[in-house]
Amino acid sequence: MHDESAVGSREPLVSVIIPVYKVKEYLDTCVKSIVGQTYRNLQIVLVDDGSPDSCPMLCDEWASRDSRISVVHKRNGGLGSARNAGMKVSTGEYIWFVDSDDFVDLNVLEQVVSAAQRNQSDIVIFSNTNDLYADGKYSMIGENPVIEFTANDNDEFKDVFGRLTDAYLAIPAWNKLYRRAFLQEHDAWFNENVNVAEDQIFNMALYPHARKVSGVVVRGYHYVLRPGSLSSNTFNPKTLESRLRAYRLVHDVLSDWNPDALNFYRNELLMQISVIVDSLYVRHGGLSAADRLDIINEIMNDDDVCEAAREAKTLSHRNGYIAWCVRHRFVIGLKVYGRIVAGMKNLRRK
Repeated sequence: MHDESAVGSREPLVSVIIPVYKVKEYLDTCVKSIVGQTYRNLQIVLVDDGSPDSCPMLCDEWASRDSRISVVHKRNGGLGSARNAGMKVSTGEYIWFVDSDDFVDLNVLEQVVSAAQRNQSDIVIFSNTNDLYADGKYSMIGENPVIEFTANDNDEFKDVFGRLTDAYLAIPAWNKLYRRAFLQEHDAWFNENVNVAEDQIFNMALYPHARKVSGVVVRGYHYVLRPGSLSSNTFNPKTLESRLRAYRLVHDVLSDWNPDALNFYRNELLMQISVIVDSLYVRHGGLSAADRLDIINEIMNDDDVCEAAREAKTLSHRNGYIAWCVRHRFVIGLKVYGRIVAGMKNLRRK
């Protein structure tokens, strides 16, 4: 076993929490990128969320090879449940959530921790690249760069928040280092009753309370898009419920804290509604025509969807079309949209 217990004793301990579920093809790449970090004082918590493949064994093998790694085996409960299980056993001064199908350049944490200490930050936000994994290879298809900043109070953070949302940097948890005492002070836990938008709900509850926030130009976190992740799955009613729950929380927080940022999240909801609508028409979805019509009517009658459609300054033609259909209660328009988009996706799968 590789023992790092004496390394970096003068450096703050960082707890790296990695939920693991059905990622056997990606897990080794992820964990290698963490154990190889130039910042050595780590507590690495692999949370096996009841994975039915070989991931539980792979996690135990990694723990036998590096003394900094521990494994939590638990019944499947979803991403929020797995992260919470990791937080419960974490002891580091800082916490970092890493997705188990992503990977990280080896010098990322050293730079991020340095910024956290230099600025006494509650949260440090850093850049990421978007990488597509196909045919056993990773290829970068985009990036979300941070413009370096230091906000010394919440008003200063509020001033830069719009830039962060526009660059898709405000929502994820994996592009942030959190001061553990800050999370404890605000009793921060992930919502375990949603199947999407866990990060958004977690972060939005924290932002109005953050005293010091830093942004660093470190682009070494590789967010991986897997085959199939670019096209929607069959409809899941819990996904619609979770998206609406997340939007309500965001709307409530931003209405009081930062109303200028609401337009981005109205557009985000409209985009997610478009994804949900086309998922109704994915082949073999098991829904009848009456089922689909009921769901579309439920969407059109939802007060929050109507508010977003009415108030949004839409940022894309797609969002504009969805908003127009909702405002005018044009059910056939959403049905046609869903059929066309799902049909194109079905053709690409052949």
